[in-house]
Amino acid sequence: MHKCSFVLLILALAGCKDPHHCDFLYHNTEKIFCANGEIDDDHKEKGRFVYWNGNDKKDFEQAGFYLNGLRNQAWTYAFDGEVKQITWAAYEDKNLHFRTNLFAKADSTKYGDFFTMFQYTTDRGKLNITIAVNGPAKDSSLETNYPLIARREFASINIEIMEMRPGHLNNNGHTVYMYELVLRKNNLSDTGLYYQKTAFGRIGSDFIEFTVNARNKDNFYAPILFEGVLTNLYLQGKRFYDPFTKGQ
Repeated sequence: MHKCSFVLLILALAGCKDPHHCDFLYHNTEKIFCANGEIDDDHKEKGRFVYWNGNDKKDFEQAGFYLNGLRNQAWTYAFDGEVKQITWAAYEDKNLHFRTNLFAKADSTKYGDFFTMFQYTTDRGKLNITIAVNGPAKDSSLETNYPLIARREFASINIEIMEMRPGHLNNNGHTVYMYELVLRKNNLSDTGLYYQKTAFGRIGSDFIEFTVNARNKDNFYAPILFEGVLTNLYLQGKRFYDPFTKGQ
């Protein structure tokens, strides 16, 4: 896209508001963005949203439309001086009772007793996401024992954890735990690295976790998919993580 076209797009999406005004602050796992858009009485996003890096709005991050609290259709993202478009679609899992937004076109979908897995092909390589509800981890005190349990489970399938970076978000009285992992398979046929990010937590008595995996460290789509699901994931109508606070 030509630079002038990109500027026209942002002006059209941003409208005529005070250029330094933020309707909301949007807290994801990396930073806080200025967000302009509308949230309804049920605290769900609706209509057009534009996100900027910082209150001064110098750096455009992403823009698109929400429908009933989920990202909908084509969204525009800024990345490394490029402009990318990603198409989102609503997904409702009637077996596990969750709803979220996912990339619109999956290569395949696998259904298990307590999980659903989606695989995608992108121009940066393959990636997949697995969403699990009340799986075996529910009763394993994962909140305090994740490093020990993860090393044991991966070792049992001949995978070594090369790096592990923890994080967390506090939200509406509960904590969302996150881990970024760099993994290596210990076999002669596959010696490359894999990159995984996991989030988990509890909504009432239910335990929910999801994981995004990518082979390419620089797969631009992996963190976008992770953040998109993290910030728009509902279990039996209850939101897993609400990223918005009032703006200024």
